[in-house]
Amino acid sequence: METLGKFFTGIILMGLGIMITGFVVMKFWGWFIVDTITMSTDRMPMVGAMDVSINPLTFAQAIGLSMFITLLSSRPKSDPDESFGDVVERWFANVVYIGIIFVIGWIIHSIIF
Repeated sequence: METLGKFFTGIILMGLGIMITGFVVMKFWGWFIVDTITMSTDRMPMVGAMDVSINPLTFAQAIGLSMFITLLSSRPKSDPDESFGDVVERWFANVVYIGIIFVIGWIIHSIIF
């Protein structure tokens, strides 16, 4: 029964982690990425074709892009021999890490934009 509880706890924590990370990615995308990409269909003669241009990055957007890439590419190392308590502790540490990145991104977005 204990193993089943650990399994479902792991599934719940994984789902929450995915939702938290997805929220931060969504916010960073809107704050720092969207303004750099301009799409227009006005100048293209073909139906459905788009003219895409990339605007120069501002300093704040460059910081946000760096944090966005860090968020997507950094994953903690896992050890197959660690206990369930260590896994849960690592999960909470990862959520705190994502939260800190989000707060720093929010501050940069609020102050500079």
